[in-house]
Order: sequence, then structure tokens, then C-alpha cells
Amino acid sequence: MVRMSYVDSPLHGAAQVLLIVAMVVLALRVRRIVRMRAAHKAALAERDVMHTSPIGEPVEFRPGTWMVRLSDSEAVFGRSRDEAMVRAFRPRKIGALA
Repeated sequence: MVRMSYVDSPLHGAAQVLLIVAMVVLALRVRRIVRMRAAHKAALAERDVMHTSPIGEPVEFRPGTWMVRLSDSEAVFGRSRDEAMVRAFRPRKIGALA
């Protein structure tokens, strides 16, 4: 048995239709945002070694250039694996003294 909504005036019916349209538009926008974020994350993971490599391990960034990621926003580079590791664990100045 299908139960129908009661509409007592044309204004009430228009309000119900407007509410349904608004819910559909909102759902489509949320779906689009979720898909865009997933696509951006996948594209970033495919092309950017800087954000996907493990922290503290040397990775060949380009031929002849090695990188060691120190944090989410910091990395050091070297011409060889050993040079990159030495630069990664070299003491650094932090804060106003840098």
C-alpha cells in the first residue's frame, strides 16, 4: 500500500517539490565532492613520490637524485643514497636561528 503525502494548498505542494529538488542537488554535490577528492588523492599518489615515500628511507627521486622524506612537508636531497642519508640525519637549526 502506497501512502501519499497530503497537500492542502499549491504553495505547500511547491514547497515539497522544492525540498525534494534541494535534497537531490545537495546529494549530487556531495557525491561530486567525494569523487573529486578521491580522484585528486589517487592522482597525487601516482605522480608524487614526495608524499607517498616512507619517512626516513631514501628513494630515488629522479635518475641520479635521491630523496629522504623527513616529514609531510620536508625532505632532503643528495646525489647518492648515502649523501641523502647523511644530509637527512645532519643536525639542523630550528626556529629563529635557522
